[in-house]
Amino acid sequence: IAANNATAYLTHAAASQYNGRINCRISRQFSSKHEHMYDVGSDKKYHYLVAMRHTKDEGPAGGSLVNAHDQAPVILPEQFSVVDKQDINADLVFDLSQCGISKGCYRFPQGCSERSCHVLFTQKDRGDHVTFELMGHAQGWLALGLNIEAQMKNSETMACQRTPGGTRVVFKHGYNPGYSNDLLNETDPNGELFDTSSSFSEGILRCRFSRLLVSHVEHSLELGAEHSYSYILAMNNDPDGTAAADTNLLHQHTEQPIVLQGQHSVVDTMNDNAG
Repeated sequence: IAANNATAYLTHAAASQYNGRINCRISRQFSSKHEHMYDVGSDKKYHYLVAMRHTKDEGPAGGSLVNAHDQAPVILPEQFSVVDKQDINADLVFDLSQCGISKGCYRFPQGCSERSCHVLFTQKDRGDHVTFELMGHAQGWLALGLNIEAQMKNSETMACQRTPGGTRVVFKHGYNPGYSNDLLNETDPNGELFDTSSSFSEGILRCRFSRLLVSHVEHSLELGAEHSYSYILAMNNDPDGTAAADTNLLHQHTEQPIVLQGQHSVVDTMNDNAG
């Protein structure tokens, strides 16, 4: 791109080589006026391609060229933003040692450990907001519903869903007007969910997200110590359940939803049905 300076547009560059492995770190600005450089940022998404040359040779290291790769480049099938912090291949760790102390925990079946649970979720009061964690054997999606009544209809839903190909997870804040699911904000699937993170490995989907206690959005419930709701857990364990991840839809659950007995407050940290 810069014939007389190969790193003209790259800054804070560092590299090391050990035992046949090369590690590199580079930075660049979000915007560029060069005709062959893309503007990057939260509003820009691109396909990522990773190429390498395994063969050791001198090559034109001092020139402006890079020898051709000798392995097929890895091309991610979906588009990503450079500010996306997701790492779906790294296990998201839940600290269950704080269950019944600083966070409320609900495990199914009762008494299961994190690895043996079919599904579990936790909630932690953080003052003006609450952090939820969901985990389950779900290849499609997981969702937590809140409702004044013990039913899916009229529930506020908070879901995480794998995208086609499983390369990332999207979060959807919605509402069930009946037997369907609508987004609370059609232009932003996250709705009022923030601080989202996720992982998927060995058939287990893990998600963490937060939501403010006070809401001014229609169909989004007021949370806090003075409000109690029925909790409903639903999931889709069908790999095809990812097909609607880039739309406003959640495919129908593949198992009967779990409806917790009684009503609960999201700031309750004393519950732990560990057996």
